[in-house]
Amino acid sequence: MNSFLQVTILVFTLFSINSYAQQITAYVDQQFVINNSSMGKEAQLKMEQLAKRTQGEAARMENEISSLKEDIEKNRGNWSNELILQKEAALNSIALNYQQRLLELESQYKLEYDKSLDVVIKVISSTVSEIARTRGYTYVIDKSNLLYVDRGIDITEEVIYRMNN
Repeated sequence: MNSFLQVTILVFTLFSINSYAQQITAYVDQQFVINNSSMGKEAQLKMEQLAKRTQGEAARMENEISSLKEDIEKNRGNWSNELILQKEAALNSIALNYQQRLLELESQYKLEYDKSLDVVIKVISSTVSEIARTRGYTYVIDKSNLLYVDRGIDITEEVIYRMNN
């Protein structure tokens, strides 16, 4: 019985080694591809431009609020209580609109960011799949999940090259 167990373990080990030897693994640094491919750079530029427009709109609204606050404080002694209340009500309304608009802008930015990133990631994925099929890779893993890896199985530069051409 003991020799039967040894033979079974030996067969299982040989099968496992053979199975492992047939699996070919590569890795890609997806973040590097996003940062360095022309498509990724274009998406980042688009998002930077959107961020600048968003910041510009927020700054204009902040200036309007600051200006109205200064106007109220400067003229408080010269205005009637009724006018002061009207100006403060207008200020509160503008401040509330500002907060709501900031939430809208943040939501729009996040939506656009996710959409842009999703497009780039889909192209990376299809490019990686094409390389994997061509080279016979069983697995392609993102570098962010690896503690150590041999640079010989890195296909990052090839992914960028194919995406750019």
